Amino acid sequence: MYPVTDGGSEDLAGVPPRPRVRLLRAVADFHRRHGDPVRAEAAARNLVALKEELGLRGVDDLVVAARAALAVGDYRAGAERAAAALAEAGRDHRAAYRARFVLAEAHDRLGGHAEADRVFRHHVPDWLPAPDRDFVVVAEVAALRARGRVREPLEVVTALLPTLPRATRHDVRTGAWPAAALELARLQLLVGAVGKALRTSAELVAAHRLHGAGEHPVCGVAIGVHAEALALGVPRRRAEAVRAVEEVRADHARRFGADNPEALDRAVVEGRVLLAAGEPARAAEVLTAARARVGAVLGPDHPLHHRAGHDLARTHLRRWDWPNAVALLEELRPRQVALLGPRHVDCLLTGLDLALCHSLAGRRAEARPLYREVSVGLRHEIGRHREPALRAALARLAAPLPAPALRVVLRLVLGGAA
Repeated sequence: MYPVTDGGSEDLAGVPPRPRVRLLRAVADFHRRHGDPVRAEAAARNLVALKEELGLRGVDDLVVAARAALAVGDYRAGAERAAAALAEAGRDHRAAYRARFVLAEAHDRLGGHAEADRVFRHHVPDWLPAPDRDFVVVAEVAALRARGRVREPLEVVTALLPTLPRATRHDVRTGAWPAAALELARLQLLVGAVGKALRTSAELVAAHRLHGAGEHPVCGVAIGVHAEALALGVPRRRAEAVRAVEEVRADHARRFGADNPEALDRAVVEGRVLLAAGEPARAAEVLTAARARVGAVLGPDHPLHHRAGHDLARTHLRRWDWPNAVALLEELRPRQVALLGPRHVDCLLTGLDLALCHSLAGRRAEARPLYREVSVGLRHEIGRHREPALRAALARLAAPLPAPALRVVLRLVLGGAA
C-alpha cells in the first residue's frame, strides 16, 4: 500500500529525483484507481513538473496528467497537457492517438466541439488493446450526445453495455462499465424514458456504494440523473431526490471548490431537480446563481451556461410568467444555435419552450413556424414516439384551438416539460 500522499515535495524530500519519478507515477495511478481524483491530479502534476525539471521526455505521463486534470474539472490544464503530449508524440502515431483522444475530450469539456472534431476522429485502431477499445466507444457515445445526437449513441451504448464486466471493484472504479451505464442513463432521461433512466442510474449508484466508491465522480453524476428521474417519475420521493442532489453539490463544492466546473454542473442539476420536484421558485434561485458563476468561469457561450439559461426560463414558464421566459429564451436561442447548430436537441427543446411561450401570450404567428421546425427536428433526432417529440406534436396540434382550450392542453405539455 502506498502512503496517503499526493507526492508533494515535503512527502518525497529524501527520495532521489529519478526514483521519485517512478514513485510519483505509481502514486498517481494508485489514487486514480482508488477514486481520489484530487490526489491523483496533484501527483500527476508534480510528476510532470519534476520530469520537466530533469529534462526527461515522454508522452504517457503527460496524457495521464491531462486525464487527471479533466477529472478534477481543470479543463484548461487538461487541454494544455494533452497538447504538449501531442507535440511530444511527433511521428509516433500511437502516442499521438492517445494524446489526441484526451485533447478532444478537453475541448469538448470547454465547449469547443469544432476544435475537438478537428483534433480527433473517433475510430478504433487494430493495435488498441481490448479494454481501451471500450473506452473509445463510450467516448464516442458521449461526444455524439454532446453534439445533440440521440438515436445513434443510444443504440450504440445499449448494445455495448451488456458486453462489459461490472462485477469487480476494479471495473467499478476504472473500467468502462460505469461510464457506459452513465451515458445510457443520461440518454434514457433525455428521450423521456424516465423509468429506464431510474433503473439504470440506481444500479450504477448501488454498484459504486457496494464497492466503497460512493465518492467517485461518476457516482456523483449518476446520483444527479437518478434524482431527476426520481423527481419526475415518483412524486412521493421528490424530497429525497432534492436532498440527494443538494448533498452531491455541497460535496463537490467542498472537494473541488464552489467555482469548479464540475461543482457548477452539479448546481445546475440541483436546479433542474428542484424544478422537476415542483419547486420553481427555489429552482430559479439556484439556477440564477449557478448561471452567473458558469458565465464567469466557463464563459457565456459554454453549453452549460446555455443549459442553465434554458432551465431558468422553464422556472418562469412553470410559474406562468411567459413574458420573462420569452425574454430569456429569445436572447438565448440564437446564441445556442450559433454554437451547437439548429438540429441539436438542446436547441430544439429551447425552441419548443419558446413556441409554448408565444402560444400562451397569444402570438400564434410566431409560434406556428417554431412548432413545425421543432416537431420535425425532434422526430428525426429522438424518434416520433419519444416523450419530447410527442409533447411537441401535441402542442402543435393544439395551436389552432381557442385560447381557453389551448391553455388546458399547454398545461399538460408544460407539466411534462417541468
